[in-house]
Amino acid sequence: MGLTICHYSPFHEVIEGGIKRSIRQQRKVLEKEKQIELVTDAGKDYNILHLNLGDPLSVYQMFRAKRSGKKVIFHREDI
Repeated sequence: MGLTICHYSPFHEVIEGGIKRSIRQQRKVLEKEKQIELVTDAGKDYNILHLNLGDPLSVYQMFRAKRSGKKVIFHREDI
């Protein structure tokens, strides 16, 4: 695989509503892409970190990824 995306959302199991649905849909789309490997564990190797929530664990992973020179996609649907 050429590109690995970490779709990190530590609280997606406990949240409800539109954000949970959005996370599920995003992962479904990414899993269909043949050139993309999808991981959800930020401890694994990846090229791009994708975040949906501004929780403390996600913010920590964002700074960790940036220090490592990795790209970060960080957006929120609840604003």
